[in-house]
Amino acid sequence: MKERPIPISATTGKPSQRGKRLKSKDGLTWKQRNREAVNARRRELYASDPQKHLERASRYRQNARETVLAYNRKWSTEYRSRLRAEMIAAYGSKCKCCGERESLFLQLDHVDNDGHLDRKVHRTSNKLFVHLKRNGWPQDRYQLLCANCNFGKMLNGGICPHAKVQS
Repeated sequence: MKERPIPISATTGKPSQRGKRLKSKDGLTWKQRNREAVNARRRELYASDPQKHLERASRYRQNARETVLAYNRKWSTEYRSRLRAEMIAAYGSKCKCCGERESLFLQLDHVDNDGHLDRKVHRTSNKLFVHLKRNGWPQDRYQLLCANCNFGKMLNGGICPHAKVQS
């Protein structure tokens, strides 16, 4: 393979340093190594004229509507699955009654059968999960049940059919 000659700088007459200054030893760019400084500067620029940045963001959302919507759908789907997985882990990863471990079957159950109150306040399960996470996943009012035990509990007056059989 033929080696390329090192270009000579027209201003200094020495071998050019072009390209060398861009390569770092750790493989990171300047922005990656100085993330805090970059973010501080961005916050400073935003604070100087927030309206300008809000208008720019609004224009971007209007011009790239499909891209933004696709990104938001992907992010929210991943966020919901992460939040649900965290909820399942926080409540023991198995049905409290029968021991079922398949996460697709597991549901959050209200021990005192007062789920209607939470639905009135939080509207969606995701908002409820966020509320529970902020409060440290309280164990006194909530438990993890599989769909069969949860539905059976509803039909059986608040007692899981498994518990009735065992008694």
